[in-house]
Amino acid sequence: MVAQDARWFAAEAGEQMLLLQSDVGGSAGSSRLFSRPLILGLSVLAVVGFTLGSKFGPDPVTSSGSVATVSLVVEEVIVDEGERSDTEADDDEKMEDIGTEDDEDAVSDGDEVELTCAEKDVDDCSKSRCCKDIGYQCYLKAEGWGVCKQECDKAEMKKYDPKKDEWSCKAVGERARCANNSEDCSKWGCCTSANHQCYKKNDDWAMCFEGCDATEMKKNDPKQEAWSCDLIGERNFESQCTWAGEDCSKSKCCNNDGFTCAVKDDIFAGCTQTTKKTTWVTSQIPIPEGWKGDALGYGRSEYAVNPVGEGQPAAGTSLFCFMVYMANTTEESLMWLAKKNGVSIFGCDDHITANAWDSGSGGWDTGETTLINTDVFINAWDVVKNDGRYKKHDWTVKVDPDCVFFADRLRNHLSDLRAPPYTPIYIKNNDMDPGLGNRGFLGAVEIFSTIAMQTYFANAKGCRRTLGGDCGEDGFFKGCMDSLGVGFMLDPDVFTPDYDPAVCREGGRVAFHPIKQHNQWQCCVDIVMGKKRHVEFGKCFDEEIKRPWMVEDARRLYAGKTQSLLKQ
Repeated sequence: MVAQDARWFAAEAGEQMLLLQSDVGGSAGSSRLFSRPLILGLSVLAVVGFTLGSKFGPDPVTSSGSVATVSLVVEEVIVDEGERSDTEADDDEKMEDIGTEDDEDAVSDGDEVELTCAEKDVDDCSKSRCCKDIGYQCYLKAEGWGVCKQECDKAEMKKYDPKKDEWSCKAVGERARCANNSEDCSKWGCCTSANHQCYKKNDDWAMCFEGCDATEMKKNDPKQEAWSCDLIGERNFESQCTWAGEDCSKSKCCNNDGFTCAVKDDIFAGCTQTTKKTTWVTSQIPIPEGWKGDALGYGRSEYAVNPVGEGQPAAGTSLFCFMVYMANTTEESLMWLAKKNGVSIFGCDDHITANAWDSGSGGWDTGETTLINTDVFINAWDVVKNDGRYKKHDWTVKVDPDCVFFADRLRNHLSDLRAPPYTPIYIKNNDMDPGLGNRGFLGAVEIFSTIAMQTYFANAKGCRRTLGGDCGEDGFFKGCMDSLGVGFMLDPDVFTPDYDPAVCREGGRVAFHPIKQHNQWQCCVDIVMGKKRHVEFGKCFDEEIKRPWMVEDARRLYAGKTQSLLKQ
């Protein structure tokens, strides 16, 4: 049953409109990051009328109920001019002829030209008078030129102006922001409230909700008008709960496991640690002395996501994969070996690689992305975020170089899991002892749904501040996902740690790790590809093997792009 309560607010030309808020299958006083079933717009779902019954995971029940460098290397096939066909050359000549036409002929008198909002720091915003980036304002240098900045100081702008010209710093248009819950959000395309999405009613109106069921929206619309519920922009993936040490009087819940939202006095209630958890031991910590101590809510912890039933839509299996390797080491040679064999991340639907090496510099370097100390892997995920291609796929997978990983097998496993679509999920990849298997999540193969990644990117600062980097990469990401209400699904056959290539004969495994030697790594691939290899005492014997799947000149595909990055 879906229990619904409603509140009215003034909206859309002063009319009263019903905003539905729902809790699904939860106890009284509980909250969820996705708190109601929703029907996503046709711009996202191919299935009409599909109700997303899964949630972002349970929020806590309230008391009332070394420096390293990463360089992004993007695959690009280099084509020589001599390889181009005559047809391609003719097409280029035609395009050149088109480009020489008088620009005035391209737009006739009286035609309206739609202006797009400007990119921060680079585009002229004087005509559009708006900025793409949230928090930025268009400031004029003089009439006819302006840029989008967060702030504009006349002296500073003159100091850095190429010609040392004066800046008026006159603000024009509105500062880019997101919409609140009582206004038309179609103009802004984003929402200020955590976990809200801008949904379209029609061409004239849109509003921010946690979810949008077209049938329910029409039923409760003051004029009984239809809602398309098409998505505009992206959901606000910020957590609805509070981080350790922060005021939780409004949220009444804490992100961090083992924390309690406790009342200090009439002014402040904060998330304070009351339980210390290790793999085998749990101990209690008293609420700070002098606090009233009333518990308003508690912290999040891990929870399992149930598969969808037969006949219901399930998540897809498209994979975006990436690998971080240490340059000029065995890791780099294994990366190239994976490329030659067309396996590991190179068998995914799309991928990127990044190389990391010891560096004496800090901050952001020119041409390459420079990472700080032990946060190399945490920061490497920023490469994925900035690249952006992960959002085009269903799952994002991080693979270590010494892990022999097969993407086609993972697709089959994910299909069998029947994960609910558009749901934040991470995959527990083993069922080992909790102390040895990091409670089911080891870092050799990390698998996250796209919604899980968007949730992480929106809240990464809070995870970094409260969890730190001492827990290791896999410990950090599991703790972060649990803190954000991202649920898990268990696939114990992703891999079990074993260096022996003989385990590659196990057809049910997705990956084999750790296999750090070049010839043993290749032996594992050979076995999976159906070749007979002689393995004894954890080692393959050298044999002459024909490998029709192998691409010997794989490096050529990377050469041009790598060089261009180094020249930047």
